[in-house]
Amino acid sequence: MKNSKSLETSRISITAHYTSYVWAKNNLSHPLLTTWQGKAGYHLLDPLMKLGRSLGINDLETTLLQRHHIIDHLLEKLVTEHQVSQIIELACGLSARGYRFMKKFEAQGLRYLETDLSGMSKRKKSILGKITSSANHQVIPCNILLDEGPDSLAEVIRKYCDPEQPVVIISEGLINYFNLETVAQLWSRIARTLGNSVGGWYLLDNYGNFTDHPHFPLIQASSKALQVVARGGVHLHFDNDQEIRKMMSQCGFENIEVYEPKDYFDSLPVPKVNNETLVRVIQGEKKKNREQSGG
Repeated sequence: MKNSKSLETSRISITAHYTSYVWAKNNLSHPLLTTWQGKAGYHLLDPLMKLGRSLGINDLETTLLQRHHIIDHLLEKLVTEHQVSQIIELACGLSARGYRFMKKFEAQGLRYLETDLSGMSKRKKSILGKITSSANHQVIPCNILLDEGPDSLAEVIRKYCDPEQPVVIISEGLINYFNLETVAQLWSRIARTLGNSVGGWYLLDNYGNFTDHPHFPLIQASSKALQVVARGGVHLHFDNDQEIRKMMSQCGFENIEVYEPKDYFDSLPVPKVNNETLVRVIQGEKKKNREQSGG
């Protein structure tokens, strides 16, 4: 896959406006990482979100906060328990995770690389230049659908990461914009890249195709509405957690864990719901290939 023109994914960043305001509203961001479009979109949808919550429905803001807190928690565990010192966030948009983690762990030598397509990466770099001066916090252009080339993930790791230290790769709010074939290709590319270079972990979220969920018709309607906003397809993947583990394994990952928000209702500040939760957070490990590690 070499033709980046055919792999343009910039439409995804449109939804970054809404999520950036959700993070800021819930004290998970910096004011400069929000936009007027996000604020306007949030208040436009707020009556609908409140109606959904009153009916016990998993609304958009609830699931965004659930996944964000859980990813943060798992990432912090990898940093503190496995001494991970390198993080790459794919399709970072206006997420403030890098800003928050560097404030907390920079003294420990953490390096945080945010990546996105060229337009968003330039915008993010400009914003971060106003709120941080850390040399270990960088924004780098990257097209996650490329196997090779200067904007590929493999080149980012080769150029910016310590080959002797593992890395955690994160994607949030990304996978459901791709069909299952593209997801499989992406997961395989990430596993292959980790195995051929530094080794490490992949953290991500995914919204399932839970047809037996009591609100599935509303979920389908919401995904179709999001397609209009995002100007492209929105896909619900996997009927159950076992299917997630199976495909992650087929793509080259091991030690795969699938987490539900309800697992953290009593330990993290995730919004609670009475019905089955919709979002899953996934963690998979890929060890450095033996021939790469000299073993």
